[in-house]
Amino acid sequence: MQLKINSKIFLRLAILLGIIGSFIGAYYWWNFHIPDFWMPNERENLLKNLYRETSYRQYEMAYLLLFFVPSCLGIIGAVFKKAHFLYLAFLLSLPVGEYIGFKAHSINFVHFPLYFYLASAILFSMIKKQK
Repeated sequence: MQLKINSKIFLRLAILLGIIGSFIGAYYWWNFHIPDFWMPNERENLLKNLYRETSYRQYEMAYLLLFFVPSCLGIIGAVFKKAHFLYLAFLLSLPVGEYIGFKAHSINFVHFPLYFYLASAILFSMIKKQK
């Protein structure tokens, strides 16, 4: 026996979850990445500044790839109703969510975009299978 779902309600819910998850992911990118950019430079030790800038660029690329790109994929997947974009956003966000959740002891809050991406993708998949 197949479960019948009201596809209009679940479609709206899936779109809403995907967009909310994307906005939360973009907020985390802004929150964890942008304030570090405006830190004042320490002028006393040139080698220390060079090392800090090099390591900062590595973190910048990691946060860009693992927060901002999944947010964009989540919005695209939600607007165009494509579950595979949302699954990809979930998989891309997973490493940084685990790292920051472990590092900052904020496991519940950092994982919210992941939950929203996955729930939206599953709802889109269920709607597609029912049609």
